Amino acid sequence: MFSSLFASLAAWTRLYSDIFGQLGWIDFFNAAQRKKVIATLAWTIPFIWAGVYLFTELPVIMILFGGIVGSVLLFIIVFAVIHFRYKREQVFPPGLLYDVVLWISIVSILGVGIYGITVFLQ
Repeated sequence: MFSSLFASLAAWTRLYSDIFGQLGWIDFFNAAQRKKVIATLAWTIPFIWAGVYLFTELPVIMILFGGIVGSVLLFIIVFAVIHFRYKREQVFPPGLLYDVVLWISIVSILGVGIYGITVFLQ
């Protein structure tokens, strides 16, 4: 679990600082302010996770919940990838191989996500 926490912490701190900038809660273009928010979140998020564990004492449920959240985020990423591939102007248009591999990846992500949801709901 430590490796998951350590690996995801770097992503979550930057993701939330970007979200805060998009919402106007911080000045996204102020690097010092963004760095301070990232540092604050790097301490806050582990304390929240530890508090949830101490409150619930259900690590298996926490792992399953994290997997569900990760699956939902993958669905959002698939939507964003499709949007950027087909709705935005391409400076360097990708070739056929790129599109084939992209769609294999999309179908794989959707298949595993749907399978995981159905298994979890049973």
